Amino acid sequence: MKTSEKIEEILHDIDALGDKEQLEILEKLILKLSPHTSSNTGIKLSDLQNLGSEVWKGVDLDNYIKEEREWD
Repeated sequence: MKTSEKIEEILHDIDALGDKEQLEILEKLILKLSPHTSSNTGIKLSDLQNLGSEVWKGVDLDNYIKEEREWD
């Protein structure tokens, strides 16, 4: 099996997991790769743009905020 096929299979398996499990995998990959980075500059805030946007897909944000404010 080619490397690209293995990667696609892994990504397919990851897609079947919940958000919490996906984030855990991401954290572990970041920790695993961090010693291998060429510089220790950290993550730029702009690199996080749209991260997790799929969670909010189809959600009416105005209604969501209204419901959260009425939560008391």
